[in-house]
Amino acid sequence: MPTTTHFDNLTADGIQLPEPASIADSEISRKFWEVIAGLAKHRVYLDQTDHLDDRALYAKLWHELLREETPAVGEIGFNTQVPLLMNGSSEDLTLYLKHYAGEKAREFWRRDWPDVHIPLHEDPPYNRDLMLPAAEYAGQAVSGHTTPKVRLLWS
Repeated sequence: MPTTTHFDNLTADGIQLPEPASIADSEISRKFWEVIAGLAKHRVYLDQTDHLDDRALYAKLWHELLREETPAVGEIGFNTQVPLLMNGSSEDLTLYLKHYAGEKAREFWRRDWPDVHIPLHEDPPYNRDLMLPAAEYAGQAVSGHTTPKVRLLWS
């Protein structure tokens, strides 16, 4: 199966992706939302972003997510939901448990992984996820903190 990167897809669409440090503070939010709209055009949707400010999130996208190889399947209608905290690192797990996990998920971790420290819940410092574009399946948006995340393979 052929592969591509989201970076290549966005630049092919004419979206300029400058190095994060080169973007002025006054422009970073505009650039971030341009990238989000471009990803949505390719049916790529982000989640679990509220713990990062716009600059840190753009940098994470620029250095990591946009550079990863991904199947070139956009033309056949796949949606891809990308929770930013799913790389399996202990740091990501801690952030997930702290900011995003509901009580059922926290209880699961307490019961099945008793050696894992469960931090006290804190609301994330930003409230962006509910404003992000979301995939639709059967006419219902898949977004926000209440809907379980899945990688949708059709639409």
